[in-house]
Parts: sequence; structure tokens; C-alpha cells
Amino acid sequence: MVTIYTDGSNRGTERFSSAIVVLNGSKTSIEHIEYKSYANAYVEYRNIAGEIFGALMALKYALDHKETSLHIVYDYLGVEMWTKTWKTNNDLTRLYKKLMNSSPIEITFEKVKGHSHIQCNEIADYLAKKALGIKKKDSKIDTSMIDYTKIDGQVFED
Repeated sequence: MVTIYTDGSNRGTERFSSAIVVLNGSKTSIEHIEYKSYANAYVEYRNIAGEIFGALMALKYALDHKETSLHIVYDYLGVEMWTKTWKTNNDLTRLYKKLMNSSPIEITFEKVKGHSHIQCNEIADYLAKKALGIKKKDSKIDTSMIDYTKIDGQVFED
């Protein structure tokens, strides 16, 4: 099983972003970090698009690495609930539910409180903002945990 922290952010209706923090098998160190910003048809959904794309990035990582199970740790409830009981009212949530529920990988979810000093969640939040060029003023992350050689990042600069 691979454990991946996910988060999303947005810059108004211009762009949204996602980040993942992948833990190694023993969950003692960060194996991989990835973040991206987007300006596509889903930008109207703002932060929700970022959260959903973060979970989809986690799924892609697990599939690419031939994992049999994926544990997604998130701070926005929709990441889990749109795969289960929440009504999917738009193209984005319908597509998300379809992709997650048709995956050959067993997916489990864990909700954590955002901005609560959980280091991997804070790193995902920090990197989702970084992808948009947003500087976090009150960053609570221990940057010594970030091995910059393991980052696959795409940053949007104005």
C-alpha cells in the first residue's frame, strides 16, 4: 500500500493547482513530491478542482508504480465523499467518481484537519500554493523534511 497526502489550491478563476506527498512503505520518509498548476475547463470549480486533481494525481502515481492499494490522506471531505454518497452535480465530480470507482486499485481514505501541523499535509498545502506562485506567510512546515531531489514540480509564474 502506498500512502499519499493530497491538497489543492486556486488563484481565483484563473488557475488551480494540486500537490501530492508520497510516503515510503514504512511511512517514515517522503518518497516523492509532485505539484502542478492548471488552467483548463475545470478552473471554474476553483479549489475543489485542485483537491480532486490532487486525488487523481495520487491515483495516477499508484497506477504508474503498479501499487495494489492506495491510501489517500486529504483535508477536504469531498475527496472521499464524491466517491461514495455525495451527489455528483457537475462534469468534474461525475468524472472523478467514475475514475476513482473504476480503478483496479483498492483505495482507502483518511481525513485530517487542514492547517493542523500534520507535516505531510502542510507540505502538500505549501506546494499547491507554490505551484500558483502564492507565498505562504504562516508556513508551518519543517522544510528539512523536503528532499528537493524527489520533487517533480511545475510552477506557474505571473
